[in-house]
Amino acid sequence: ALHCDKIVVTNYAYFLSQRCLRCPDVRVLDECHSAEQEIIKHAKISIPYRFITSEARALFENEDYEAFFTSVNNKVEEETKEYYNQLKYYEQFNNTNEHILKLQRKIRALINLYENIKFLKTTFSQDKWYVSSDTKYLRFEPYFGTWFFDVFYQAKQKVILMSATPPSVEVAESLFGITKDEIEYLKMPSTFSPAIRPIKLVLTTNLGHKHLAKALPKVIAVIDRIIAERHSTEKGLLHCKNYNVARYILSHSALSEHMMLHDSTNRAETLDKFKNAEPPAILLSPSFQEGVDLPYDECRFQMLVGLQFPSLADKIVQHRKTVNPIAYNWEVARSIVQAYGRGVRAQDDYCVFYILDTNFVWFFRQNEAFFTDYFKEGLSGKK
Repeated sequence: ALHCDKIVVTNYAYFLSQRCLRCPDVRVLDECHSAEQEIIKHAKISIPYRFITSEARALFENEDYEAFFTSVNNKVEEETKEYYNQLKYYEQFNNTNEHILKLQRKIRALINLYENIKFLKTTFSQDKWYVSSDTKYLRFEPYFGTWFFDVFYQAKQKVILMSATPPSVEVAESLFGITKDEIEYLKMPSTFSPAIRPIKLVLTTNLGHKHLAKALPKVIAVIDRIIAERHSTEKGLLHCKNYNVARYILSHSALSEHMMLHDSTNRAETLDKFKNAEPPAILLSPSFQEGVDLPYDECRFQMLVGLQFPSLADKIVQHRKTVNPIAYNWEVARSIVQAYGRGVRAQDDYCVFYILDTNFVWFFRQNEAFFTDYFKEGLSGKK
């Protein structure tokens, strides 16, 4: 990489923009464990029905997809030209009012939609994209993100994928469409001693979906006992299986007066409140496995209250598991490993990680290759 003319370090939003596809010889992508999900999220396309004529609907139903996308983009282009004409009319008065700014935003959105549909036209097939609809949009979402990396391989570009919890070579092959011969894997050991980040298996009960009703009273009793006996003057984070589990714990725990739970509207505010709270304090969340920094006294213990298996009620998840079970199991393992890393952020830090779900035993045994050495050191207490 050091001998290349252009090296670019990007965030995913910029990396996935079209202008970035054409630039550097080398790309450095951090947090590569989430690269595929970022690609899928970026690639989702929603087409408003106003651009889909009855003729276009017939084309789609008859599986003439190329003609369908061409028809839709013709309508998008027509609307874009109308807004351009309006913009020119107002700009002749040298006016910079809100109406002009609104027109400019609409034009940018339409241009972006046009480019997305053009891309969809070249990549769409029923086996690669999930199609859904609601009252306003026809939506397209890719099942996998491997196709995106093909752009770089075909251009013979180099990509450096970095993460504290990188996928194994097997998973990288599956998620990124790379062969072993195309991967050079470099692993750096952690400087954090396993002694400051122990993993304790307090395997209480089966926290699978079918067993929750009977399991939750048992697991709450264990949570309350561990905190009361070992962490009564400290702060901790409980990684809950879902919001229903978190709400149940908050409602039934003897320590509920010290607990706080966020929802989708106050996530950041609740995290700040927890970070600034005096101990004892306990944060309940189903979604703080990643992107959260809780060093030192901000978090001295964590508990994994249920493994998070992606819901098979979701048709996209169903398809992913059927076609590529590696990707499904990797998502579960990744969420556990990422959660483990929230509490220890320095060599002189300390945080204990408790696992309460008995499902961890069989899942770890069957998918040990998906767990990092860093995590396994915490389990064994040895490097």
